Amino acid sequence: MTDPVARLNAALEGRYAIERRFLPTARRPG
Repeated sequence: MTDPVARLNAALEGRYAIERRFLPTARRPG
C-alpha cells in the first residue's frame, strides 16, 4: 500500500471503526 489515497482511506476507516466501538450511539449520521 504505497498509495497515499489508499492509506488515507484505511486510516479514516480505522478511525471511524474505533469511534463506532467507543461511541456506538453517541455519533449517528442524521
